[in-house]
Amino acid sequence: MHVRLPVPRGPTRGVRGPAHAGTSYPATADALRAHLDGFFLDLPPARAGAPLAGLVAPHVDLRLGGRAYGHAYAAVRATPATRYVILGTSHVPGTYRFAATRDHYATPFGVARTDRAFLDRLAARVPVDLFRDHHLHAHEHAIEFQVVMLQHVLADAEVAIVPILVSSFHDLVMRGIAPNDDLEVGAFVQALRATLAEDEVPTIVIAGVDFAHVGVKFGDRQGTPPALLAAMEDKDRRLLATLEDGDASAFWQTLAADGDRTRICGAAPLAVFLELMWGRHGRMLCYDRFHDERTRSCVSWASVAFPAA
Repeated sequence: MHVRLPVPRGPTRGVRGPAHAGTSYPATADALRAHLDGFFLDLPPARAGAPLAGLVAPHVDLRLGGRAYGHAYAAVRATPATRYVILGTSHVPGTYRFAATRDHYATPFGVARTDRAFLDRLAARVPVDLFRDHHLHAHEHAIEFQVVMLQHVLADAEVAIVPILVSSFHDLVMRGIAPNDDLEVGAFVQALRATLAEDEVPTIVIAGVDFAHVGVKFGDRQGTPPALLAAMEDKDRRLLATLEDGDASAFWQTLAADGDRTRICGAAPLAVFLELMWGRHGRMLCYDRFHDERTRSCVSWASVAFPAA
């Protein structure tokens, strides 16, 4: 999926470097390829059927989430597209709720081409400056990990990415407002729908998200007693059921009912993603979690595929 350019050795104008190579994943192409190959071992054959319209994939560290990444990107490998709109969780708040970059993305595999023309058409429809917070992409991992996985499964296929970070909607939870009733969110969803409808380029929308974050690391002083872990998984499963139903309203109501008690790290991009998947049903591929006994904390994630028809 990459243009034939070498990976920059230092800062290069217009190219966002691989910020997490050597920490969250191996820094050389050969070592990275060998590491990622392990994600696909012992997976059932991916269904070759209708093209994908959307994909929910983890953004957890590539050293932890291999099984769910493997399920998600085996589905992409079976039904590839030409363009990938990636909605990633922004772990740092921005001026606005959405932050795009026109920079290409570099990884040890090469440079992934950003569809700048698509972004410019989208930005012209959005009432705020979509590129105002492009600097948030520099160290954010949520999109970088999706690009690494796409490059791995698509090899040299000529495709493009559309990288967009989505900042927290927690204020909407606290105010009891559905995302699509927020003026900025509603305008962005409409703009992205219209831009996607302008051409017939085969496109998959990817939400790079994680689910629950509970325990000491995230403010739960009691750690992760069995009751909390059971409640966490129950909430995750109910949210995943709304995803499989393609029900954006039910997703948000389920998330907000307890004030987002389990801190769904991906709630905002998932809310936008579901609006774009309107009328489609998802199929859960994998659910997993990591319980860190040392810090008495737990994080969960999942992969869900949305066929185009």
